[in-house]
Amino acid sequence: MGGVRIKLAAVSGAVTSALLLCGSPAFAQAKQFDIPAEDAGKSVPELARQAGIQVIAPGDQLHGIVTPAIKGTYDVTAALNLMLKGTGLTVSHSADGIVTISLPEP
Repeated sequence: MGGVRIKLAAVSGAVTSALLLCGSPAFAQAKQFDIPAEDAGKSVPELARQAGIQVIAPGDQLHGIVTPAIKGTYDVTAALNLMLKGTGLTVSHSADGIVTISLPEP
């Protein structure tokens, strides 16, 4: 297996952060995170990179949402929940391990 690759692409005004995923067990594994409190447009891709997961998020719409620092050892789901708590953003997981972060529906 090669290393994790990060790909950022503009898609209909959204930034898609994509990382190769070796399978859904990545969500249950405890990982070490060191992500500063910052704009979600930066923190979400950084969490994906550190976790080694694939995340799809509306990049342009994440700007202006500030997420708290995540520092320590957490499973990926717990780290995502901590990061997005109180932001109104929702997280869903596909069967093939892709995480999608969405804005609340109006």
